[in-house]
Amino acid sequence: MIGCQHCPLRLNVLITMHKNQITNSASRAFPILRRGANGQLTHTTDVLAIEEPLEIRLGYGDAHRRQHASVSVTMRTPGQDEALALGFLFSEGIISRYEEVLQWRFAGPEDH
Repeated sequence: MIGCQHCPLRLNVLITMHKNQITNSASRAFPILRRGANGQLTHTTDVLAIEEPLEIRLGYGDAHRRQHASVSVTMRTPGQDEALALGFLFSEGIISRYEEVLQWRFAGPEDH
């Protein structure tokens, strides 16, 4: 557990994704080869739902000695990532209200 119930805790929330994953699209078109009823193959595209990893990292403590911790890596359909991260932190008891979060931002893997 990060912090304690008697200590005011102010968090920086980092939502970490690979740069090519920063998207709000829950689907993506992919090229496919489709076989028709007559057996003939045709090149076309198909739209598929996608799932991508999302890491939730926290920065906490004194600004001059900030500690960082990864609290979760989850697979999700992209979009509404802030709500997902904040809801996760709330449901796990890490935060009890939105005001405990100083900021949130998207970060790439190089920000670890």
